[in-house]
Amino acid sequence: MSVRIKDNNNIPSLLSDLEKLRDIELQVGIPKDAGKEIIIRANVNEYGSAGKSEIIPERSFIRATFDEERRKLDEMGDKGVMNVLAGRESPDDVLERMGKYLVEAVKEKIRNMEPENDPDTIEQKGSSQPLIDTGDMIDSITYKVVR
Repeated sequence: MSVRIKDNNNIPSLLSDLEKLRDIELQVGIPKDAGKEIIIRANVNEYGSAGKSEIIPERSFIRATFDEERRKLDEMGDKGVMNVLAGRESPDDVLERMGKYLVEAVKEKIRNMEPENDPDTIEQKGSSQPLIDTGDMIDSITYKVVR
């Protein structure tokens, strides 16, 4: 009778996947190629602006969403690492899922932004909803997995 031993050592693969997690990041927001006008509008709304003739209040939609969703993102990341270690997902799969989730959360934040626009702004753009005029800014929000 002969005994055969099969080596199912997955440690090298697991270490490789963990290294990949360390070397990639998730970027969520408005990309550089969205256009100068959209980027300026997004920055002015994200941080606010105090000009000589008008004051635009801070309406953070990216930083605030990240802060509000931090706990959920931590849970998704923890679960994702466990899935990578178990061989059920790749690091890219984990970040792709998190990216999609965060993009939708940012868009939802924009859709529900308060307070409403100033009466002069409402008259000018025809809407009381802040941050949405033509829809080009909200449509520009995306994510990217970067190495």
